[in-house]
Amino acid sequence: MGDSIIANIATDFPNMIVSELAITNRSPEADEGTKLGRHFKLLNESRLEEYSIVFIGRDGPTLSNIALTFLGKDLYWYDPSGTKKLEHYNVQNNKFLMKRMHLIERIRDAKTMGIVIGTLGASNYLGAVDRLKELAKQRKKKSYIIAVGKPNVPKLANFPEIDIFVLIACPENSLLDSKGFYRPIVTPYEVELACNSNREWSQGYVLEFQHLLLGGRHYQEVEDNLDGTTEDTADISLITGQARVMPGWDSSSHSIPTSGVVALKGDSTVSTNLATGSEFLTKRSWQGLEQNLGQNEAVLASKGQSGVPQNYDTDLDTMS
Repeated sequence: MGDSIIANIATDFPNMIVSELAITNRSPEADEGTKLGRHFKLLNESRLEEYSIVFIGRDGPTLSNIALTFLGKDLYWYDPSGTKKLEHYNVQNNKFLMKRMHLIERIRDAKTMGIVIGTLGASNYLGAVDRLKELAKQRKKKSYIIAVGKPNVPKLANFPEIDIFVLIACPENSLLDSKGFYRPIVTPYEVELACNSNREWSQGYVLEFQHLLLGGRHYQEVEDNLDGTTEDTADISLITGQARVMPGWDSSSHSIPTSGVVALKGDSTVSTNLATGSEFLTKRSWQGLEQNLGQNEAVLASKGQSGVPQNYDTDLDTMS
């Protein structure tokens, strides 16, 4: 069915190109015509950004990935098993995009970041880990590396001290729906938008994390704010409405000159990024086994239970 649909479209659009799976050992940034694991054979040295996009298939993660990658381009969607109509897909008014914008603001508010390694087969995934650690350090966020295989709700629920998780995975699985998870799950590109002041919002999402690393086509150097010489503008959280103290921001240099005007002073609530996992641990009701040195009487070791959990030796004595 797909071949017949493509043949019908080709009669009206002779410059149409059909994507193919990019089965190659080369890195994703090596070819300008490769996006989301698909290769486009461009015509006459043209650019992929010059084309309109037609997606044939059901509404799902693949369509969402394509819509965000080619954000701002004309995208048409045809579902052969559904409406069987060619529809214009407007991602600008899509709730999915609004959710991703909300997650970027959640990253800025986060104090601890969990770097979840979701792939061990993708090239240079360790470079992505180092990059995310660098971004977290620049914004004075505590970062933790987590390797749990395929992430799910029970696995990530074991890390309640993490404010937000960033998933390093292949492009097809990067936009993981975090509905049902205790904490949001974001992409490395969204962390770049939230933490890298040199990174500006572009016309499309970058789901291949290799493109964000040194040598990639979308690499942006991180501004060094650790020495305090570079000032950031005061930032207000769009979620909590509180002012955020960002690295390198000097409140004394932003003071208001004194005058004879009397004004009512409001609630100057400031949110700081100083909390870490150790502070979260101190607030727990149970912090693990305690030694209680000098409080308990020392006793000799005694023989415990033996056997298997289904049938301890002491259970046999009890039943007899």
